Amino acid sequence: MEGYSFLEHSYIEWLTSRIDSGFFKKKGERSRERLKLAAARNLETKGYHEMRVADITHDAGVSDGAFYVYFQDKRDVTLAVMKEFVELLEKSSENSTEKASQATSAAPFEMVRRQNLRYISVGRANAGLMRCILQITDQEAEFDRLVQKMNHDYYLRITKSALKKNEGKGWTEDTVLFLAYSLGAMMDELFRRLVIQPDKYLCAIVAEIAPSDAALADLLSIIWIRVLYPSAVVPEGLSRSAKELMSAIRSSDNAA
Repeated sequence: MEGYSFLEHSYIEWLTSRIDSGFFKKKGERSRERLKLAAARNLETKGYHEMRVADITHDAGVSDGAFYVYFQDKRDVTLAVMKEFVELLEKSSENSTEKASQATSAAPFEMVRRQNLRYISVGRANAGLMRCILQITDQEAEFDRLVQKMNHDYYLRITKSALKKNEGKGWTEDTVLFLAYSLGAMMDELFRRLVIQPDKYLCAIVAEIAPSDAALADLLSIIWIRVLYPSAVVPEGLSRSAKELMSAIRSSDNAA
């Protein structure tokens, strides 16, 4: 994508900044992007099923007729927004993985923690759009394939990193890839129950043991490390809950 920048927080803020920067020179391009921005705002707050074309045009300050110059219907504009959103997530994930690998070749925990914290923070900043991913993959096969491919590529990068750092242990790529998928599914389900469709019981537990995103990333990263990098050293200075989790894991290892 020309003029690409990586998504670190809100997609809506990213798109707003892109429009305001003067990146789009033609009036038609700017009009189309403003409609996308209006759609993104409504997807974030209302979701795909509740959003109407009238909501988009009202937010953008244009007539319904102007909308149909650029998009066929709400499905068309939604797919334009959501494809760009997930592609940004993918590119940002690639960037995060590459930087972490280069900067922390001897510290797998910091690499994993950075990636998990980014997942949590970017997810929170785009909670409504993350919900829309679930809504749209259920209805749009092409979009579902895009999301599946994005996830697969991410898990494959994790697998290659784990195999490299565990060289000589006899691990196979398929086994490690399955582990990466399993850990990813854990992250997705926890995020869904914490942010997208809050589970009050789980939220109460997390509020007690991991009151910040950084603390939550620590806990989750200990699980990732135990599975994918069992020989890695976990740094000092983690939260009490993180230390308790490490102690429980070590006790389990000793019992075995």
